[in-house]
Amino acid sequence: VATMFSVRDAVLLVSLGLGAATLATAALVFALSVRLRRRELETMRKIGASRGRMRAVLAAEVLLVVAVSVLIAAVLTLAASRFGGLALRFLGA
Repeated sequence: VATMFSVRDAVLLVSLGLGAATLATAALVFALSVRLRRRELETMRKIGASRGRMRAVLAAEVLLVVAVSVLIAAVLTLAASRFGGLALRFLGA
């Protein structure tokens, strides 16, 4: 029983670590995207876009990417929970 709890704790810690690494990677990717799109943002500013509007556009892009990512993760999680045992039995045979 003690081994089961330690394995569960290890899986939880690894999952949390992977989640933190994923969030950090996503933040760095979005920061790099903004840096690389500096000319595009400057053009938007020159044709009259306010800073608030530019932030809103960038925030909408981030939210869209996050929403699609969550949807994909949910579908994959559902598939893994539903068919994971079957896949393990198939691979073990």
